[in-house]
Amino acid sequence: MLAYYRNIAVLSQKAVKYLAAIDVNRIELDQENKYPLGEDKALTLYRLFNEHILLIIDSSIESLTVRIQV
Repeated sequence: MLAYYRNIAVLSQKAVKYLAAIDVNRIELDQENKYPLGEDKALTLYRLFNEHILLIIDSSIESLTVRIQV
């Protein structure tokens, strides 16, 4: 699920590591759940992904509004 939402937010693993200081690579590759995602990290990632997804939606709406007005 982490990789899914990260990709919807159009963020690379490197970008997430830079922006949130969380290495999602090892969490995404962990099939045996050796690296659990704590509540604090989950909340940080939720906020980051949500912010980026909202920016994409806002940009799309703005683009559509400009096209409709022209």
